[in-house]
Amino acid sequence: LYTDAKRRWPVSKGDVQGRWILGSFDDESIIVYQAFNSDIAKFACENNCFIDSPGYNQQRMTWIKTNFLWMMYRSQWASSSKQKHILAIWLRR
Repeated sequence: LYTDAKRRWPVSKGDVQGRWILGSFDDESIIVYQAFNSDIAKFACENNCFIDSPGYNQQRMTWIKTNFLWMMYRSQWASSSKQKHILAIWLRR
């Protein structure tokens, strides 16, 4: 629940106010979220990677999200064109 999570959030101290990234993680990885079109999402799920996926461009810069609900909001609740599939991606720490 939001109220439980809020109690565990970092408390601002001096000049570090607003310099926090909240996300889900363990000792080995952090989970980030990204929206993709159908072709890229299907390929990534079937192959466990993005390389050689039709339409995926490794040179394109995009913002990843550490919060699922923020990703849903940014993709217009997965209804935005080319953003209908939200993937949770585990990145090694």
